[in-house]
Amino acid sequence: MRTLIRYGVLAVSFGLGACQLEVKNPNAPATEQVLATPADVESLLGSYYKRWHGAMYSGINNVWGMLNVQSFENYSSLANEAQNARAGIPRPANDNTIGNIAESNQKRTYFVHAEVARIASNILAQLNKTGYSLGSPARDFRSKAFAEFLRGISLGYLALLYDSAAINSPGMAGDDYGALFGYRQVMDSAIAALDRAAAYAVAGAAATGASGFPLPSDWIPSSTSFTSAEFVKLARSYNARFRANVARNPAERKDISAGGIVNWAQVIIEAQNGITVDHNNITSTTTGPNKSWIGSYMATVASGGVWHQMTPFIIGMADESGSYASWIAEPIASRGSSSVFLMVTSDQRFPQGAASRLLDHSVQRGIDHLQAILP
Repeated sequence: MRTLIRYGVLAVSFGLGACQLEVKNPNAPATEQVLATPADVESLLGSYYKRWHGAMYSGINNVWGMLNVQSFENYSSLANEAQNARAGIPRPANDNTIGNIAESNQKRTYFVHAEVARIASNILAQLNKTGYSLGSPARDFRSKAFAEFLRGISLGYLALLYDSAAINSPGMAGDDYGALFGYRQVMDSAIAALDRAAAYAVAGAAATGASGFPLPSDWIPSSTSFTSAEFVKLARSYNARFRANVARNPAERKDISAGGIVNWAQVIIEAQNGITVDHNNITSTTTGPNKSWIGSYMATVASGGVWHQMTPFIIGMADESGSYASWIAEPIASRGSSSVFLMVTSDQRFPQGAASRLLDHSVQRGIDHLQAILP
């Protein structure tokens, strides 16, 4: 029986060696199939800003909730997006180890933004092929500008939020995951991509042919028409944001001339040449980009819910009586010893009255929480 099995295996081996079996899965098409026509390229490219946006602002499992608690923008006792896990005083470090309490939140932005950078890089590789064109120079430059923009904002947020990431670039093989680079190198690539996006947009404005700028309205749904000039402003504003925020400690925040890593003069130049009016995204529950998480989050502001409350560390700065100054001067471990402190302020956004306890219920809950977590 063992001999027959060996002969059977040998016969199958010869049979397989004599012909090639190639099975294509239509549900997992290769890059060449997806980017087969100009319409395919632009359809895929135009959908990916919404994909990028969704990882930041829609649905559960995003990093915004925990980050705005860490930065004192918000206070919440809820576990949603690990907000309560980041509410301790002093603020705890962001734990990103495997199995951490916010693992699903941490992973989503990382995976989606890496995906966006990879797709944009694949499209750029297609656009850079010798003799390839979407139909006109203007149309080619518009797509190259948008692809580099997607690479820039994706790599930029990866650099801001994580210790390291892969730098996906045009021409990488489909099975090449990319080596991990530190956040400063990832940010350098993000800024370079945004610079190229702006340069392509300028070239696109001067190029000939149809279907150039402005961007199709569904690529970045907004009340702004993204002409070449407006698109350049958007890219340069992101450039300024990334340059200013990549530093992670006081030493890094120093100007590059003083041993830090931020070129503050260049930050100012980028910001001054960036957007000069409000930039908005028109959201949609059917076509995107979606705002489901932030919609739920902000809906509690008016209702006094527990998703969003002002931390007394920030709201207390409006006090003019000295009570807040006395409270903040106490050692951290003893600040919870008093149930309230009285605020007096001329700021009309607060209830008025010399003896009024100008702490609304949501802030009081915040103080109660501080008392509970402090020794």
